[in-house]
Amino acid sequence: MKKITIAGLLALSLVSSVSATENKDFYIGADISSSQGTMDYDDLHLSSGATDSFDLDTEYTAVRAKIGMFIFEDTRAQLVYSKSTEADLDNNYFKDPEYEEYGLDIIQEFDITPSTAFLVSVGGGVGTLEMTGIGSGYNYEFDYKYAKAGVGVSYQVIENVELLVGADYNYRSMDDTTQNDFEIEIEETFVQGYFGVNFLF
Repeated sequence: MKKITIAGLLALSLVSSVSATENKDFYIGADISSSQGTMDYDDLHLSSGATDSFDLDTEYTAVRAKIGMFIFEDTRAQLVYSKSTEADLDNNYFKDPEYEEYGLDIIQEFDITPSTAFLVSVGGGVGTLEMTGIGSGYNYEFDYKYAKAGVGVSYQVIENVELLVGADYNYRSMDDTTQNDFEIEIEETFVQGYFGVNFLF
């Protein structure tokens, strides 16, 4: 419910600026991405007082849906929904991680040719990570916030269709939580490469 409310507020803020930018283009699109990174995990076992800390290598693919608009001639704002399709944690502690995110990106264009532009972006949002403990069978769920910055290139194939390729550097901070007698802290950093298509209206 919290994620739906936040996404609704982001959508409202985007739509509220339509009157000032009614002559600009809207677009919808989709991306596929592949990511590699590192997860820093720390926990405190509340019953025994024992602590544990380790790094996990992460690797996953995701799909992303987006709706956006040009708020200025060369500046875009887009709402993004992302969900992992396949994920792997190189460890003996957790398995079956699933990510789901809602966010907002701001993208600045710098024209290279009439049909090609260099893109610089920043973004952020909220998400949820679910995974299962190996051996224990416990199900873990973490809410988190994320921030990212990236670069890319867009190419306008025809008047209303553009292709995009790029890479983002991402940081996730899981909300500290107590689950199954453990107090857990998680941070994650990763690089995400993507390829996408937008349809402009």
